Amino acid sequence: MRERWTWVSAAVINASIVASDDRVLVFTAGGELILLDPRAERFEPLSRQRLFERDVSLYAHPAPADTALYVRGPRQ
Repeated sequence: MRERWTWVSAAVINASIVASDDRVLVFTAGGELILLDPRAERFEPLSRQRLFERDVSLYAHPAPADTALYVRGPRQ
């Protein structure tokens, strides 16, 4: 696999990645989900979603199951 693009962000120090042939889901340690197209010519998120109301520090990998994605937060 060759590198398509790089992305550097001070806000993303640690992240978990779940990938398929046509989508990449980045789960940041700050509690944000970023959906990407791995075939895109440049870094351009398809969607971004904050999972928690407050800033959090998350280090657990998300768990995909069927059509759901399970994410563990600080209290839920």
